[in-house]
Amino acid sequence: MHRALSGLFPDLPETAVISVMELLAYVVLTVGEGGAWRGLLILYVGDNTNVIDWLQHRQSPIRVVQWRLALLSL
Repeated sequence: MHRALSGLFPDLPETAVISVMELLAYVVLTVGEGGAWRGLLILYVGDNTNVIDWLQHRQSPIRVVQWRLALLSL
């Protein structure tokens, strides 16, 4: 997946690609469990400060991250 993301977004720095992959894993889990999680407080525990910041503020200068954060708001 790393190679695919790097190919799709060649302008992203390596650290951003890793962060996008981690955020994607969280979004996929959230979409899969979203109905069961409705009304609950779900905590994200991670060490990736990019992802933590994106989730806290629901914004990013990276377009692909903006799209994934929008999925969390549905």
